[in-house]
Amino acid sequence: MFIQINFYRSVFKAISLAAAATAIVLASGCATPTGAAFTNEAAVPTGQAQVYLYRDSSIYAIGQSFTVQLNKKDVGELFNRSYMPLQMSAGEHLLSVKPGLLGKTYEVTLQLAEKQTQYVEFELPSFPLGNAFHLGSSLTPRTAEQAQTAMKALKGVK
Repeated sequence: MFIQINFYRSVFKAISLAAAATAIVLASGCATPTGAAFTNEAAVPTGQAQVYLYRDSSIYAIGQSFTVQLNKKDVGELFNRSYMPLQMSAGEHLLSVKPGLLGKTYEVTLQLAEKQTQYVEFELPSFPLGNAFHLGSSLTPRTAEQAQTAMKALKGVK
């Protein structure tokens, strides 16, 4: 009888933990961009440059936001189907995206001239059984034409 009661307690604890973990995952799945859809690139002030970082739709990690850093400082979160405009001084800058707890940090060094606009896509490939470690992801420079076409279906984030 004692063994049977302990068994049921263990099963109840396991079910409770699974329910709590599921609730956390579902709550984090609500992460979505709230900004306006992309229309045109913004004017660049004198002495400044800008980068548009964007992430297209990906079934895997659809509700997960990724931390964006500029020169090792957090500047925001990049969501599924979103873009992020970043203004900075002209010169060399390190742009990084950290996808979740399990993924490695992806980085690209950008050399920006005054009044220049660059576009960078964070690519997140999906595999048939998922991609928990975000393998094969990359930060890929894009032409203005490629990026602006892709970004018309995306929402902005700060």
